Amino acid sequence: MNTKTPFLVNRGGVFYFHYCEEYMPEHQILLEAQREQLLTQMENLGLDRTKFQWHDEDVPGSWSKPDRKISKIVYRDTRYFYRFDVRPIGYYCLRCPGSDRPTEEFQHNNWDIIVEDFLSWAKRLKVELETPEFAESTKTKIFDSDALTETEDVKQTAITGQAPQASDETKKQLMERIAFVSSDMVDSTGLERRHSLDDVDPTFKGIREYMKSVINRWSGQICTIAGDGIEFIFRNIEKQLKPEERAFGCVYSILTYLPVFNLCESLITEPIRFRFSIGTLNVPDLDKRTCREITDAHINTICKTQKDIADENEIVILETTYRHLPQKLRSLCIEKEVNGVSLYVFDPSLVPDVKIFDENWLSLKKEEHDEYDHKDVAVDVMITPSLHFIALIKLSFVGQPFVVYYQVHTPQGDVWIGYRQNGDHITGTEHTVAVQFPNSRYGIIVENVLDRVRVNFPQLVDNCDKIVNVRFRASKDTSAPITFYYGFFDKK
Repeated sequence: MNTKTPFLVNRGGVFYFHYCEEYMPEHQILLEAQREQLLTQMENLGLDRTKFQWHDEDVPGSWSKPDRKISKIVYRDTRYFYRFDVRPIGYYCLRCPGSDRPTEEFQHNNWDIIVEDFLSWAKRLKVELETPEFAESTKTKIFDSDALTETEDVKQTAITGQAPQASDETKKQLMERIAFVSSDMVDSTGLERRHSLDDVDPTFKGIREYMKSVINRWSGQICTIAGDGIEFIFRNIEKQLKPEERAFGCVYSILTYLPVFNLCESLITEPIRFRFSIGTLNVPDLDKRTCREITDAHINTICKTQKDIADENEIVILETTYRHLPQKLRSLCIEKEVNGVSLYVFDPSLVPDVKIFDENWLSLKKEEHDEYDHKDVAVDVMITPSLHFIALIKLSFVGQPFVVYYQVHTPQGDVWIGYRQNGDHITGTEHTVAVQFPNSRYGIIVENVLDRVRVNFPQLVDNCDKIVNVRFRASKDTSAPITFYYGFFDKK
């Protein structure tokens, strides 16, 4: 079972879930304070900090590991460098020169140890720079491809004291590329008409506030909030994801949260649905204007695409954005032609190992519990090869312990299968699997019942016939409530 924290995507009554960040590049670049610490230490060794240049280097990933961006410091006009790759187990560094060879690796999980190794490298570099051979080699100007060389513009400025005038081509390059997102709540007028304003107003406000928090988390800027829609942009910020990647990640985060919001937070009985479109445009002098002042004919195309073409709970991506997405995200989109224009629609079913459920998410049953003692609910559900258990757990705080079990009846006796946030628990008649909901108060469990019986109690897999009980337990040391939403569904 995938123990990460995906959220379901509801599209036309079909529910998808996936942990989107697996397909987004990670950024493991050093903090500015870490960079300054290293440069200061080198100055103490007598090295000139202006001779060093920081690079953010792209490292390709795989389906199991995302692309990532890491830090690398280079001594200008040479092949000498120190590279910092931050991984879950610590720092994986590559350095040139090495202690006894041209290039050498070093690993450690402690930053202070990495600083010590970096200073050892800096001392070896200083010795290398002071050799007569190095002084002679610099005259040839044969440099590593990563090194930075002085441009003609810089040379002219140094000689004349005046910077050259920007050409028309240079002015074009000063245009900033941004990703623009248009969003719209589907049938908001109908929802207002069919439900009490006492329920509609806080529901609409709640989803808008959530969207604003997600936009901020992905470093976006809101342009307009008009009724049931929000328009927002993502700038081409240095050391961050491309604006198109951040726009996609933001929209995906909003979309995948909707089933959770509809089930746990909304005060109306109908689900909230959205449609999105993403396009890219070039904007001049963005720093001198507010987002509201952005005007471009292309924006009208993006908004019209969202209103006329996007389906409910769908992300439509214009060609201008599609070509800037990484291959892993492009491979999850399908192309459609509308009026001779190529558009791309994100299709969750293209994600490997995606689970799709044709049941009504809002039909899950609800139980609240705030005690360590068990709370049992009798059920009578026949076990079939396609029966799945699904549960959404809403915690009072991140990391709150919980347990949810279901009881399987067999002629040899009943056994319990469960999920808990604080480690496995195994006995002759009970097997509770550890799951984790990191950095979230919500978690989802979806699993085939027979597959779990086959793993936990293989001797009983041919004899179990039905589920007879569901059991809930909250925290041992606190009375903070936990809300459980659960159900058993056949997925054909």
